[in-house]
Amino acid sequence: MKRFLPAAAAILAAALAAACGPRQPETHSAIALSRCRLPGVEASVLCGTHTVWEDREARSGRRIELHVAVIPARVQGKDSDPIVVLAGGPGQGAIALGTQVMPLFSRLNDSRDIVLLDQRGTGFSHPLDCDDDQDAPLQTLFEDAIPEKSVRRCLQSLDADPRLFPYAAGGSDPRPDFREELRLFIGSILLGLGVGIGFVLIIVPGLILLVMWWVYIPAIVIESKSIIAAFGRSRELTSGRRWHILGLILIVGVIALVISYIIGQVLQDTTGQVSTVGAIVQYAFLSVLTAFSSVLVSVGYYYLRAEKEGTDVNAIASIFD
Repeated sequence: MKRFLPAAAAILAAALAAACGPRQPETHSAIALSRCRLPGVEASVLCGTHTVWEDREARSGRRIELHVAVIPARVQGKDSDPIVVLAGGPGQGAIALGTQVMPLFSRLNDSRDIVLLDQRGTGFSHPLDCDDDQDAPLQTLFEDAIPEKSVRRCLQSLDADPRLFPYAAGGSDPRPDFREELRLFIGSILLGLGVGIGFVLIIVPGLILLVMWWVYIPAIVIESKSIIAAFGRSRELTSGRRWHILGLILIVGVIALVISYIIGQVLQDTTGQVSTVGAIVQYAFLSVLTAFSSVLVSVGYYYLRAEKEGTDVNAIASIFD
């Protein structure tokens, strides 16, 4: 999921560029298409397959089918060059993203076909799927990499040579993997417990832990660290800058308290309680504050790495490319 938004933005940019291009002569499809339905897509959809060599270099041996879904343009005098959507992450099929990308292309779909193509090894195009390792111990959820034994078992179970499926490399299973979310969830619980206990112990230890572990979430998301390693990585990055981070946290906290207090005072009902409108405004403010805090932590992480490791911020952000 973390790779989808930049990929969608790139696709949208390509679509806008195509929209400015010249009209081409009308052409006809070389793939037999028939009506079908995509979950979450209300528009009319045509589906079909295109048979290709599994080994494109040798052009011999087994053939596989590439699946395609087309959402036809809504007007008859359409432009002949379509918008072709390719999924962003390894192993991710484009057809399954129809419900997410179609709102982006609603206006373009007035005059252009939208083509969703599952590249070889992804989605419905001969996917390279590996069953989850049910025997893997719980400890593997805390590790940075998938155990070698599991990788070897996966490779042996595949009915294909992964080298012939470059678009599936590194992420052959299109089903959701919740390892990262579980690490974030457990890490957040540990962070809350640590900081909470620290605040009970005369506040200062809690502030120390809060500052020390300030960027543990980016360490998990960006660097795929395990829970324990993420806390250590955060301690390493914040070293030497903790007074600055503490000051930043306190400034944001004080401003948030003042704004929340003002909302509570201004939007009271006749009984002196916060009114329904006030509660809604406070909830909206807390939502904005949470989003702002997340952005602040992410920006802080990028610049801490740039300062300590000389890593260019753009190079760090390329993890989402």
